[in-house]
Amino acid sequence: MTVHNFELHQEETVMFERPHVVVTNRRLLVVRGMAKTKTDAVVPLGEVGAPTKLNGGQQSRVGAGAKLFGGGAAIFIVQIFFEQISNVGDRVGLILFVTGFMALLVGGYFLIGSFLGAKPNTLMIFPMADGEEVVVRFPDWDNPEADELTRQFARAKRAI
Repeated sequence: MTVHNFELHQEETVMFERPHVVVTNRRLLVVRGMAKTKTDAVVPLGEVGAPTKLNGGQQSRVGAGAKLFGGGAAIFIVQIFFEQISNVGDRVGLILFVTGFMALLVGGYFLIGSFLGAKPNTLMIFPMADGEEVVVRFPDWDNPEADELTRQFARAKRAI
């Protein structure tokens, strides 16, 4: 427990331990920074309610965005090429322009969203008696470690 800067009390045993969260038979301990908390949270189990599990973030769409963006650029190039070589009708030119523009727009949206958006994660939100919340974050959706944390937390709460 010295890795987490927490000292165990007498007759306190660790029931669940990960680098950013520890559940003992008496307390919930969350390490600052790893789980996006401002300070280390050391909360007696009696003051913490049952956790709520939320999936957040989104999958990366870089591949689809790059394909759409490239396809839109190719359609624009084809449109310019056809207009230089032959007299393309207004309707055909308009259809090529709108198709290329939409592909560029959607592809750009996917690319920007993938780079700026949150990665898939599972949040465990523990409500406290004073109205605040302790948040623990795990990577990926429906993380099995989050389910194990819920099971061990419930087991520790029943033992109180």
